[in-house]
Formats: sequence, C-alpha cells, structure tokens
Amino acid sequence: MKLFSIIVFLFCSSFIFAQNWMQRTNFPGSNRDDGVVFKIGNHAYCGTGQTPSFQPEKDFYSFEVFTGAWSQISSLPTNEGRQYASAFTNDTLGFVFGGENGSDFYNDLFAYDPNTDNWTEMTPLPSSGRSGMACFTIENKAYIICGRTSNTNLTKEVWEYNMTNDTWTQKNDFSFGKRWRMIGAVNNQSGFTLFGYDDTQDFSDELFEYIPSTDDWVVRSNFPEEPRNYAVMTSINDHLVILFGIDSTSQFYNDVHLFDFTTDQWSTSTSLPDLPRRGGLVFSKGLDLFYTTGLTETPERTNETWLLTNPTSNLSEFKTDKISIYPNPASDILNVKCSNCNNKPQTVTIKTLLGQHVSTFQINETHMKINVSELSTGTYVLSIMSQSNQPISPIRFVIK
Repeated sequence: MKLFSIIVFLFCSSFIFAQNWMQRTNFPGSNRDDGVVFKIGNHAYCGTGQTPSFQPEKDFYSFEVFTGAWSQISSLPTNEGRQYASAFTNDTLGFVFGGENGSDFYNDLFAYDPNTDNWTEMTPLPSSGRSGMACFTIENKAYIICGRTSNTNLTKEVWEYNMTNDTWTQKNDFSFGKRWRMIGAVNNQSGFTLFGYDDTQDFSDELFEYIPSTDDWVVRSNFPEEPRNYAVMTSINDHLVILFGIDSTSQFYNDVHLFDFTTDQWSTSTSLPDLPRRGGLVFSKGLDLFYTTGLTETPERTNETWLLTNPTSNLSEFKTDKISIYPNPASDILNVKCSNCNNKPQTVTIKTLLGQHVSTFQINETHMKINVSELSTGTYVLSIMSQSNQPISPIRFVIK
C-alpha cells in the first residue's frame, strides 16, 4: 500500500508539474520582438527582431535547451538588421529568409553552420522581397507562404525552397487570398497555417492544411476564440500548440490553446502567469516549450524566457522509443538498441562535447552496430530525434 501511495503521489506531482510555467535565464541581447528562431540538436538559435528604440537587429544567440545557457554567435552578415523574417532548418544548417527594415523588403537567404559559426549567402528568392510570411518544413523543403512585399502590398504567393540543392520553386497560390503574419507548423507531412489578416485587416480564425502531394490547401478547423495576430505555433505530440498574440481590438493574450490531430478538437493549457504578450519566439525540448522575448501589453519589449512543461498534459501518451547503447566506454563497435524502431526511422547524430558534428545516420531496425574505431579518445554525445520529430535526451559515451 505504501508503494502504491508513493507511485500515486509521484504521478500526481508530475501531472501538476506538467502544467507549470517556470521562468528561465533571460535572453542576453537587447529586448525585442518579431525575431526568428531555428533549432538544431539541443540548441535554439534566436536573433533579428526590433528593439525598444525601433531598431531592427541582426545579432544572434544560442540557447542550450538542457542547461539553459545562452551564448552569442555570429550575427547575420548584412548591413542592416531586420524584423518579420522567417527561419527554418534541415537539422544541420539553419536558414533565415527575408524580412523588412523600414521601407526595405528583403528576398535574401542565409544559411548558418553551427560547427563553424559561419553564415553563407544562398540563392535569393526569385521574386519580390517580403516580410511576415508563414513558414514550415516538409522533407527538407521549406515553404514560404504569403506575407507582404511592401508596406501596402500583401501577397498570396507560395514558394518552396529545396535545402538540398539550393533551388526555389513557385507553388500554387494560397487558395484563400492574401495574408500577412500567419503562423505555420508541420504534423505528419502536412503543413498548417493559422491566423494572419488580409489586405482589409480582417483577422482569420481558420486553420489551413497544406497537402504537398497535391499542392492544395483545405480548411481543417476554426480557432474557437477571437482570432489574433503575432501569435506563435509549434507541433508536439500530435498537437498544435498556439501561444499568446493580439486581436483586432488590440487586446493582448497570455493563453495557450491546443489542437489535437487525433480528435480534431481544441482545448486549453495553463496560461502564462505573467503579462500577456505577442511577437515572441517558441521552440521545444521534447514535450516542453520555451517562449522568449516579445512585446508585453504595457507595451514594453522584453528579454524574458519562460518554460512551459508538457502543455499536452499527459506524459503517458507520449510514445518515446526506448534507446540504449553499449559497451560504454567503447573502442571499436557501439551498439545502439531501439526497442520500438522497426519501420520507424530515427535520426541519430554524434557530436563532440563542444557541439561539433561528427556524423548523422538513420536507425531503421531494433539493433544497429556503429563503427567508432576512427573516433579519437574522449567523450561524445549521441543525440536521437524520434520519428515523431521529438528529441530524446542525449546519451553520452566514451571512446577509450
């Protein structure tokens, strides 16, 4: 009975903790909103945006999601900063596209390599510069949706950027007209956009789904409350998670909404226990979400970073594959065993303790042998991204 009580207590404590917000180390740059973020491995890279002096920035900072440590990295290699850009990643490089600075609208594209801390200019969009686009990534292709090409002109264009061969392809226009500041995310090889407003500043509450195989858009659902803008959205555990924003009456929000793909139902999670805000950045660590920077309702730009633990509420529903490695230390062969990986590829990356990339490969079976005989003596980190695109806690191993 005592053991059962302890188990119940631990479960209940975990459930309560899963609903909690906790403040983390502040973003180290200037307070700002309307920046961008991309995530590679255990690091989120946050930058650009507009400061309290209305100065668009080009600086970038790295956040280690397990330690909570921030560090500055190389700035975007442009003469001017920008806001309302888009960012995406292929899990090796991070990309920043477009944005605006005053009356200047950009169509340029830059790729960041965390192993060298260098930016490379890639092929620009073969169309007008733009800002405030929705963006999501499906199978190494980024989709740039709508936005505005000048202070008064919105667009309904959709462009696909192939990160493998650095090429752009124009797709069918967004079927529901021009939009600015929609938000985007991906689930099960479909892209989703939400919110934004049209050229009459009519706010949209429709959740749109993009089907890449047919290049078509459909309405999947409708947001259950007042539509808004400057919100953020991400996908975890078969849910869309939507945070904060501002509506057409300029009311700010600190609430959290979820859309369950398995039931097509909306629900809410615990609201931020602080000022409502808009225009911040969201990124994940497994089931946990971080939200940093933004503009509060005071209004005041902030550098706060907050952690929301498991907004999808039920840890038992998250089907994480069980990973083990042996021997550890190793000298020739490292065995990676996955108890639930049959026909479920897992992306595995080996890095040094300093984050330098060594190799990336796929596990397609329950037991895989990795030849590590050419690795130098030392400690390495094996990071695993599950099929559901959730990071599993990194495992350290030693080469003797």
